[in-house]
Amino acid sequence: MNPFKIPLPGTLLACLLLMTSQATAAERTMDPESGRPMAGDFVLERWKGDDIRLEDLRGQWVLVSFWATWCSPCLKEMPTMERLYQDMAGEELEILAIHAGPGGDKIGEFLEQVPVSFPILVDEDLSLGGWEVMALPTAVLVDPTGRRVYRAVGPREWDTPAMKAFLRDLMATSDAG
Repeated sequence: MNPFKIPLPGTLLACLLLMTSQATAAERTMDPESGRPMAGDFVLERWKGDDIRLEDLRGQWVLVSFWATWCSPCLKEMPTMERLYQDMAGEELEILAIHAGPGGDKIGEFLEQVPVSFPILVDEDLSLGGWEVMALPTAVLVDPTGRRVYRAVGPREWDTPAMKAFLRDLMATSDAG
């Protein structure tokens, strides 16, 4: 008798797929946005600051990240987004992190723990429904012409070599915008 239990082929396959997805999670980039729709303009208040209007950033790439303080994957990816922002400073990439819903003091508490240099905006009444955000975190890449061209649903490691190469290659192509 064989004392070892050998998993069924389906179970083994599921385990292999899970291990593969875990191994490549750090290398995931973004998925193309179907139809490349125009990004809906907005004016939102910066956390403890002035309003920011998306239209004012036309001419550069904008990574719009939707997050919330209660979303643990959002909080985990925020330091990697800050490192990306620092690494790509001066490369025509702006990051706007939009807190979805009321955040109050929780936003300030989070930013004390994880300071970021890109703008944190607040969409307290969830007025940005046209952005089709179904889960947090969701990030949408807007090209210099104002079109939504790529989307990432779920957490990413924004500072990986693969992600930076993806963004730099995209920004360097003349027909991307």
